[in-house]
Amino acid sequence: MANRPLRLMIAKPTLRCTANCLGCASRRELHRSALKERHLSFEQWKAILSEGVALGLQHLEISGGEPTLYEDLVPLVREAKNRGLWVKMNTNGSMITPDYARELLDAGLDMACLSIYSHDPEVHNNFRRSKGLWEKAVRAAHILGDLRETYPHFHLYTQTILLRENMPTFDRLFRLHHELGSEIVIISYLEGDFEGNYLPTEREIDLFRRDVVPRLVAACETLDPRCRDDAIRTVEGLYGPVTG
Repeated sequence: MANRPLRLMIAKPTLRCTANCLGCASRRELHRSALKERHLSFEQWKAILSEGVALGLQHLEISGGEPTLYEDLVPLVREAKNRGLWVKMNTNGSMITPDYARELLDAGLDMACLSIYSHDPEVHNNFRRSKGLWEKAVRAAHILGDLRETYPHFHLYTQTILLRENMPTFDRLFRLHHELGSEIVIISYLEGDFEGNYLPTEREIDLFRRDVVPRLVAACETLDPRCRDDAIRTVEGLYGPVTG
C-alpha cells in the first residue's frame, strides 16, 4: 500500500472538562481520576507537531475534554500556526472571556466550534450535568462572533447532538445557532450513552421525522442561498433511510 500523507490530526491536550456529560465516553467514571494525570507537556506537543508536519500534516483540530483548560493552549495554537497549519478548536465555551478569546485569535486560531445542545438552558445544563453552561456558551458565541470583524480570518461554527430531550423542539435550537452567528451547524447523533438515558425511541424518531423535520426545512429556507440546498438535504436526511 502506498504511503498516504497525514492531513488531519485531532489533538486532545487535556481530558479534563467543566462538564460531565452522560453521553461522553471521555468522562466515564472509571477513567476520571487517571485522565487528570495524563497530560503531555508543551514540549512533547511541539515534537508531535514536528513529526506530523514531516508526514504532511495540514489541519490541527484541538479537542478534549475542554481544551481551554489546557494551560498551554495559546502557545500550542501559535506553534501550530508557525508551522503553517490550519487550526480548529472544539469548546463548550465555559472558559471563553473577551481577553482569552483575543489571545487565541492573536495566536492565529482559524475556527472555534462551539457546542450548544438545546435552546432551553435547563435541558442543556442537565445534559452537561453542570449549572450555568448554557449561559456561558451563549456568552462565548457573542464574544467570538463579535471578534470576526477584527479577525476576518476567523470562523465560528457550532455543533449539537440529537437527544431525546431536544428532538421535539430541534428547529428552535437550529434557529438559535444561526441567531448566535454560527456559519455552519454540525449535527451529530449521540454516542456513548451506554445506559440509554438520552437515546430516542423508534416512536420518538418517527415523530421527529413527521413533525420536526418539516420545520427544520422551513428554517433552512432563510439561509444564504450558497448553503441552503445542502442544509435542506442534511436535515431531510436526519434519521432517514440509509442510501447507498
